[in-house]
Amino acid sequence: MKKLLLFGTLCLFIFKSSAKIRLPKIFSDNMILQRDKPINIWGWAAPGEKIMVKIHAQSKQTLASKEGKWIIQMKPEAAGGPFTLEVSGQNKIIIKNILFGEIWICSGQSNMEMTVASSKNATEEIKNGYYPTIRQFKIPAVIAAKPEEDLSGGEWLE
Repeated sequence: MKKLLLFGTLCLFIFKSSAKIRLPKIFSDNMILQRDKPINIWGWAAPGEKIMVKIHAQSKQTLASKEGKWIIQMKPEAAGGPFTLEVSGQNKIIIKNILFGEIWICSGQSNMEMTVASSKNATEEIKNGYYPTIRQFKIPAVIAAKPEEDLSGGEWLE
């Protein structure tokens, strides 16, 4: 009986120590969040784990569901930044250099894959093309038979 109790305690400790909060890959340094609209922050954690989210002057908390999922909706923010997003629970995630602004989703055409380096007057365009408040998140092309919970990769670039 003691061995069974010890084994159960050890399993619980191992599960608890490996169930850290995590965010989808779309949440990363340099990201843009849509201005003037409610802000949804979501992720995964240990079932029942308390999650705290802070951004700008806002702070909210929730508990992860029995499936380990959680979501918090923050109030709309005006255009601006940069800000820091802090998500904490058993561990802490800090995402820096966040702006609130306009988000445009583009997809579909193969010419969208064309880089500035292959455009007309590329040298001049690149030399004059530093706009740090314009950000891009390029999602890798992946084939999936069903909707995925998270992206396979990608990062926000200034």
